[in-house]
Amino acid sequence: MKKNKSFFGYFHLFFNLIFLISSVHSAAFAYQSLKRTPNPTGLFMGSIQYPHQLKNIPTIRIYQGGNKIKVELNKENKKLSYSIPGHRYYPTMHILIAQDIEWIVKEGVIQHLKVAKNAPYKLYEISLTKELTQKENEEEPINHYYWTINSIPLVENGKIPDNAIRVYMDPSHVSSIEGTIAGNEKSSVFELPKIIIEPNIIELVGSETELHNLADKWLLSSIDFDAIHVPIPQEMTQKAKTIITLTT
Repeated sequence: MKKNKSFFGYFHLFFNLIFLISSVHSAAFAYQSLKRTPNPTGLFMGSIQYPHQLKNIPTIRIYQGGNKIKVELNKENKKLSYSIPGHRYYPTMHILIAQDIEWIVKEGVIQHLKVAKNAPYKLYEISLTKELTQKENEEEPINHYYWTINSIPLVENGKIPDNAIRVYMDPSHVSSIEGTIAGNEKSSVFELPKIIIEPNIIELVGSETELHNLADKWLLSSIDFDAIHVPIPQEMTQKAKTIITLTT
């Protein structure tokens, strides 16, 4: 009987040792994977740049996934800033500029979003690439991350990519998106390409007053979407606000 107890005791000890080694190996692998992953827990910061000749700039709605993205207005720099969690949708994301968006419902459940048929839009695919380089102020080579930007069409049925940053405005008001530098492996914040509003936006819409009237119209039309989206958690919003204050 004692021998059996001794056998089972050693077996139990051996099993626990194997489990411990396996756990340590898994934790080490997860840590190494996290180190290789760019910006695993930080933020992606984006902005929309209006022409500086405007007296005031309008605010707009931005969504991603099931979240309503908080927009910060910088009156002095004529810029809107926003942020999204950095651990979600990368290394490839999408930025969609559109104002006619519909949801497809099946059995009471929203299946996906789509741009309305024949409605104008601009869709950009942005992908992170990395390059191991050593800059003047760096002690050793580190990975630097850059955006590759491509303008692409939607699929035939107009389905919007699930990870798309959706900016609700007239796509004809957007000139381009610019900025290829995202950050480096030590960055807690990656910078998204900047959305550039047409320099002649006033001529396009007729007046600055009309630009604000259009923005108000888009805000009102997005009320239904507000109902099915939740804000980014407060701690994430506050962190973004602090970073925006420091960088603008």
